[in-house]
Amino acid sequence: MDNSTTMVTVFKMGDTSSTLTEIPDLQDFPDLMGMPDRIDVTTMKDTERKYEPGLKDPGDMVFNFLHRTSATGSPYNKFRLAEASGSIKYFSILFPDGSGFTWSGKLTVSFIGKGIGEARQFSVNITPTSDIEDIIPAT
Repeated sequence: MDNSTTMVTVFKMGDTSSTLTEIPDLQDFPDLMGMPDRIDVTTMKDTERKYEPGLKDPGDMVFNFLHRTSATGSPYNKFRLAEASGSIKYFSILFPDGSGFTWSGKLTVSFIGKGIGEARQFSVNITPTSDIEDIIPAT
């Protein structure tokens, strides 16, 4: 298998960073690092604008999942319970080559509108409460 694909990507969630468990049925994920703001540091003596990088903003972190059922123990049910708790959760997304990202945040769940002949999906919007850190595989 080619490690540059999204095949076999794993999403995990837990109450702590050491208790992450896989949540299946991830269908797509957002940009994860965010682009930094530009801070204008131009002075009156400059003839062109000058900038410094500012804070990174990951924007809306919306992850879409296949909705198979709302039964107890289902991914949808686990996310709804996490949302209802209002507590910070820990997350990771792992790729086939062992790389990925990890962070903490609070989440909200939304059911995605669909049309005829489409698979049901729900989305999980995660508001980060920590930096998004790279997971770098050992070489």
